[in-house]
Amino acid sequence: MLSELRKVTISTSEGAIAVQASPKVPEIPHLAVTMQNFGRFNVTHVPTGNAVVSGFERAINAHVCMACLQLAFNELGVDLDCNKEQMSVQVKENLKPCDCLHGKTIPQYISEFSSMFYREFLGDCDDYDPYEEYETLLNKLKESS
Repeated sequence: MLSELRKVTISTSEGAIAVQASPKVPEIPHLAVTMQNFGRFNVTHVPTGNAVVSGFERAINAHVCMACLQLAFNELGVDLDCNKEQMSVQVKENLKPCDCLHGKTIPQYISEFSSMFYREFLGDCDDYDPYEEYETLLNKLKESS
C-alpha cells in the first residue's frame, strides 16, 4: 500500500529545501505530509512544494486532512498535477460544497485549521480515532479510483 519515504522540495522564506515526506500513496499522488519545522506538520502540494494546510501538531491529523482534501479534489475534478496558480484557479472555479468535507467548500475546510477554535487533542472525544478515520478515507479513495 505505502511505498518508502520520499523527499519533497518545499518552499520556505529562505528558499527551496528538500525535506522528508510521507510515503507516496497511489490514491493521493500530488499531496504529502511534510515537516518544515520540528513538531509542525503540513499538507504539501508536491509539484510546487507549497503548503496547502500547515501547523498540525500530530502527523496523523495532517494525513486525515490530506485524504479529505484529495476526496474533495476528486469530487470537484481538480487536477493537482499543476503549478500553484493553476491549482488556485481550479479551486476558485469549484467553490461548491463537498460531501466529504461535510458540506463545506475547500477554502472553508482549510480555514478551519487556522481557527483559534481548532483543537487537535480532543480529550472529550474518546470515540474518535484519527488512525481509523485515515484508513476509512483511504478505502473511500481506493473505491473511487
